[in-house]
Amino acid sequence: MTVGAIMAHYGLEQSFPQAIFPDWPWFLETLRPEGFLGHGFARHRGSTIRAPDDLTRWSADDVLRAAVRFGEDMPGNFIVGDEALAVFDSISPAAGDVAAEPRRTVYDALATKALAGESVGSSAGGEQPKFCTIHREKGETRHLIVKFSPPRDSQAGVRWSELLACEHIALETLADAGMPASRARWHESDARCYLEVTRFDRIGARGRRGMVSLKHLDLAYYGLLDDWPSAADRLERDGWIVARDADVLRILGWFGVFIGNTDMHFGNVSLFLDDALPLALAPAYDMLPMFWRPTSTGEVVLREFSVSRPPPSGRPEVGRAANMAVDFWGRVERDSRISDGFRAVVRVAADYAARFARTA
Repeated sequence: MTVGAIMAHYGLEQSFPQAIFPDWPWFLETLRPEGFLGHGFARHRGSTIRAPDDLTRWSADDVLRAAVRFGEDMPGNFIVGDEALAVFDSISPAAGDVAAEPRRTVYDALATKALAGESVGSSAGGEQPKFCTIHREKGETRHLIVKFSPPRDSQAGVRWSELLACEHIALETLADAGMPASRARWHESDARCYLEVTRFDRIGARGRRGMVSLKHLDLAYYGLLDDWPSAADRLERDGWIVARDADVLRILGWFGVFIGNTDMHFGNVSLFLDDALPLALAPAYDMLPMFWRPTSTGEVVLREFSVSRPPPSGRPEVGRAANMAVDFWGRVERDSRISDGFRAVVRVAADYAARFARTA
């Protein structure tokens, strides 16, 4: 699709006349390396494209060179330039297949490579250590983002294992409540815990679906980056999403508040880039109680749960989110992956959600 066609599809001519953008176009931001994998890519490949090894110093030209040389497997469905397209065309459908080996063996090796900064799949965002791979089972091809914990013989490793388990529980809770949520599976080795999440921007062995994060859409048209419920209001008002998806985004925002997710930045919401407006909300991901994450030095500290922005009473989306959070915390309490110590620490958040659920 040409830039002109994209502009016509989304009615953007008035916002960006003549398809001229002040920087890298927002709908191509999925090609910008970012997060844990992006920083590793910059260190490993930056010199190859004459770019700084510090990703925060990259210009739009650096992003373009990276996309042309190494953009065959970036998030979304855009491939820029003949070189990246030729690489994509040359990739065997079986590349990266982990079905032939035990997960724990393959995943431990891939985690080691990821931590060393080697190439382990597309540059999915987020600072949590992760890698990308492919799994085939019973005729189904699943493209995966796999998060992993530090070694479980450390305080940080234990806590991150519990947080990843909470993410697994959160996605299951949302799906069981009828919310669009990413599919996830749990795996363990002797050393680490792994949460594999099926990518929603991949279809079968080689198919793709366009996507863009709410961060890049908001920066292009609003520049607010405030909170998910407020973003839902203006996206619905301006025709970017339908009312049902706006309701879902509001519910997800308050659900995150009730489970202690203090990392609900706009990069943790995505929209599908289809052929016309309105855009569809992508399944939920990165939903976990980050309030209790270890410090940057790996220490697990005691934190007293608090909410800086209390939810408004009497709103149906708040009541539904609170009830789902009660369900979530009940599942956490019953889960064998969660320690007694962590159950005790998070009980105050469970009580907070229950109070709102009772008054909904």
